[in-house]
Amino acid sequence: MAYETAALAARNSDLVAERDALEELVVSPRTRSAYEHELRGLDHWLAGETLDDHLLSLYVTILHRDGKSSSMIGLVVAAAEFRARQNDSPSPVGRHTRNAARGARRRATSRGAPRQVDAVDWRNADRMAACAEARGTVGGLRDAALIAVASDAMLRVSELSALDVDDVSLPCDGRDHAEVTVQRSKTDQEGVGDVLYCGPSTAERLARWLKEGALDSGPLFRCVRRNGTVQDGRMGERGVQNIVKRCAADVGVKGRITCHSLRIGSAQELAERRVSLVALQQAGRWKSPSMPAHYVRGQLAERGAMARERYGVGRGVLVGEHSQGSMPHIVMTEKEVLGGLV
Repeated sequence: MAYETAALAARNSDLVAERDALEELVVSPRTRSAYEHELRGLDHWLAGETLDDHLLSLYVTILHRDGKSSSMIGLVVAAAEFRARQNDSPSPVGRHTRNAARGARRRATSRGAPRQVDAVDWRNADRMAACAEARGTVGGLRDAALIAVASDAMLRVSELSALDVDDVSLPCDGRDHAEVTVQRSKTDQEGVGDVLYCGPSTAERLARWLKEGALDSGPLFRCVRRNGTVQDGRMGERGVQNIVKRCAADVGVKGRITCHSLRIGSAQELAERRVSLVALQQAGRWKSPSMPAHYVRGQLAERGAMARERYGVGRGVLVGEHSQGSMPHIVMTEKEVLGGLV
């Protein structure tokens, strides 16, 4: 409880500055940057006109006509609404804008969603890491560790780029695996953090990269010069994407490959091992089961009602998970579930 009166608090510059700092945390720096980028384009188009529902809905229509994605349109609408709230102004998002955005999303859905990136399964992820390591260079060690961590921890590219050395816990006290802490992510804007498992081979690659790179603090993944000199600065998302694409090409993995390919590949591998959708959602830190269900829809179909009942595929039912190492498995059959009624 503040001891000063309201009148004194209103004139307290330190208190006002702290309030302003708290307001800056309403959205993440990444989201704020995206908003600012879209608002610059909107303001340029407005050319001094005052934004309202009519003009914003027309801008949405232009974006859709120009082939912009429904997610980008949604970002523009959210940015305009956010700025209005920050300025204590009436929201320009009204009936026309909401309906235009919804219509653009529905039309985009009817045309078919953009093609999903191709998955990189565990076998190919291991091949990519091994090939990078076989180069015998410091950069190769970095690439091998990066690929292995991305696959084991199912990290987004932004999360990989943001990792620090202090976020890595190497094997100790009889533990043979490493643990990676994601301090903040797309689905953890409050920064609660997630501790993620990385297997023994990934732990070894991380340990070698830290040793050869002489890293004891600061960014985990950094640029490496051709002469093997490790830079101080953090590797950006584009650099991480380039590493994944190059490592995939080196072992002949074809298709539309990005860092997200490793995340999808791990999700599909888990689904093939009959991990429940809820457990899969937790492993990938998705807010809802809809995205992992989309990524593993092929695997889910193979254990659906038709495959099971008509063709006897996967007659076991996954009703729980027991740990055996890190691999969940089927623990009950249909007969056990139904108490002998089948």
